[in-house]
Amino acid sequence: MKHLIETVRQPFIQLHLLVEWRKPAVEKRYFWHRTSKKRKFIIPVFLALFIGIIFGYILLYLFTNVGNEQNNYNLGLEENEENNAEIEAAHDSIQYETDELSAFVLQAGMFSEQENAKERQKNFEKQNIKSMIWEREGFYYLFVDVSSTKKEAEEKINNFQEDIDLFIKEWNLPSHILNVSEAEKQWLKEFHNLWKQTVARKNLSEEWKQLLDVGGKLQNLSSFISEIKQLLTQEEENDFSLEYFLLKSWKEYEKMLITLKQ
Repeated sequence: MKHLIETVRQPFIQLHLLVEWRKPAVEKRYFWHRTSKKRKFIIPVFLALFIGIIFGYILLYLFTNVGNEQNNYNLGLEENEENNAEIEAAHDSIQYETDELSAFVLQAGMFSEQENAKERQKNFEKQNIKSMIWEREGFYYLFVDVSSTKKEAEEKINNFQEDIDLFIKEWNLPSHILNVSEAEKQWLKEFHNLWKQTVARKNLSEEWKQLLDVGGKLQNLSSFISEIKQLLTQEEENDFSLEYFLLKSWKEYEKMLITLKQ
């Protein structure tokens, strides 16, 4: 009987042992199964964070550049608006009629050929007398001095040697109708008045420098102003003649008015 019972129990004991032997493997598989579930959750999270950081940097870079470009664009617009305003102001021309500008000159000759006038001019250079050739209507006039009145011109003739043939002539620069800006109009008026005051033998070198500095931004008058500035530099080089400065600036003024009129 006991042998029979043992025989019956033996299969159950072996089954129990088999189950006990298989249990660690099951638990091990269950552990890795749980770990794999965690990995399936953690890896996407880290990938999402990584991708989010990358995109964040990209968007930050893009928005920063867009902001800078917008600021540069706005600055460019402001500069363009200022430039356009200046251009419009410069081209907003008005009609202006200049005043006549006349004075009394000491004339040393009138020639139909420029070469003859230059030969005569050389004679004055030998005597350290500055003279200027003024061409008008096909003739070349040689001037050595200018005065505001005829009486003053007569007194000046006595300062020259008797063998120098001079005579007094009233020289006139007629009025011109121009299309200029308001700033150019005011500058031309100032030049006209300052020239007349200087002919009256007033020392106004500082006033001339100020006037030329103010006119430096007037593009239509730039070449004329540069010419007058060059004449004034001769004063600093001790090669300045007020008479020559007045005659030369007067002549250049006429040339500039004719250019603006065209």
